[in-house]
Formats: sequence, structure tokens, C-alpha cells
Amino acid sequence: MKYINHITLNSGHIRKTYSSEIEQGFYFKLMRIYKDIFKKEGTDIIDGYIAKGTNEPGNGVLITVFGPDGVPILTTGITKNENNTVWDLLHTTSMAPLKTSAASPPEVPFIADRLEIGAMIHMDALKWTGDFTRCMGWICLDPQAIR
Repeated sequence: MKYINHITLNSGHIRKTYSSEIEQGFYFKLMRIYKDIFKKEGTDIIDGYIAKGTNEPGNGVLITVFGPDGVPILTTGITKNENNTVWDLLHTTSMAPLKTSAASPPEVPFIADRLEIGAMIHMDALKWTGDFTRCMGWICLDPQAIR
């Protein structure tokens, strides 16, 4: 995989992310976090912030980051599958207006971030959530590229 399209639904901002942006020494830590995200309780990622996810093989992955108070901060959808419902699901379940359209998904593979209501309360978390979702995108879609 050469790159992954990384888009923020709230702003419409899109960029290409490359595996070279991930420090190779993080591979094993990222793999542990990725596996633990799918546990019922999710996994602690930093300073009480929890990530929980669902994985539907053949469709994609959805991960939500929660603040220490349990309020959702960001939801990300990750997929490399052409016929996926990830993009549509992120749009139809949004409580906030989005700059992107459910009818115009980006090319796969993609990481699609949607800021949640907790982003207003936990603005400091926005300093690292984009990096976190980029790492989860690579570990999910092409882990060997960052090993």
C-alpha cells in the first residue's frame, strides 16, 4: 500500500499519509493497542483516554476515543474495501454538521475522522488524536509497512 487517504469529516480536510510517517519502533505497542481496542472495555491509550472499536471483516473498522469522563471525542472509520458502509455510517450517525457528503466517499484505502461533542471539552486531546488514528490506520490496513 503506497498511502492512505486521511480525511476529517467535520472540516473536509484530506491528506495522504505514508507509512514512513510512523516510527517503526512503535509497531509492537500499536499492535497491542489495536488488539485491545476490540475488548468490551476497550483499552487505555493515554492519561485515562480510552479507545473502543468494532471490526467487521470485509467492511472496515470503527474506533471511538473517549475522554477520562467517558465523553466521546473522536470516531474514526478505517477501510480498504471498495464496497464498505463505513463512510455512510459515519455520516448517518453524526450529531454535528459535516463538510463531507455521504454520497462522495474518498478513494480507498481511507481513514475518516469525525470529531464528537467531547472534542469541545477535551481540546488538548486534539493535539494527538490525528496521529493516533493515522497509526491505527496503518496497523489495521498494512501493518507490515510500519514494521
